[in-house]
Amino acid sequence: MATVLVIEDEVQQLNNICQVLKLEGYETLQAENGKKGLEMALTHLPDLIICDIDMPEMDGFGVLKALQGNPRVSAIPFIFLTVFSTPAHIDKAFKKGIDAYIIKPFSIVDLLNKVKTHIRD
Repeated sequence: MATVLVIEDEVQQLNNICQVLKLEGYETLQAENGKKGLEMALTHLPDLIICDIDMPEMDGFGVLKALQGNPRVSAIPFIFLTVFSTPAHIDKAFKKGIDAYIIKPFSIVDLLNKVKTHIRD
C-alpha cells in the first residue's frame, strides 16, 4: 500500500484530503507545516508528497528545496496543492521541479488522478 504525506496548514483541509486518500486505499501521513512535513518525509520516506505552498515555519518551496538536496528523498514525487493560480506561480513551481500542480479549490477526481499518476508502484 502506497503512503502519501500531506503537508497542509489548514487542519480541516488536511483531514479532508487524508480521509479521501484513505478511502482510496492509501496510507496517509499528516503535517501541519513545512518543517514538520520535511521531518516526516525524512523519517517515513513516503511514496508521494502533497504540499501547500503558503505555510508557517517553512513554505512549500523550502520543503521542495530541502528534499531535492537529500538523495534519500529527492526522487519522491511532489505535488503542490495551493491557492496560487497565476501562470507565473505555476511556471515557477514546475521550473523548481515539482511533478504536478493542483489549484484550490480542487476536485477530488483531479486530486486522485494526479496521485494515481505519480505513485510509483
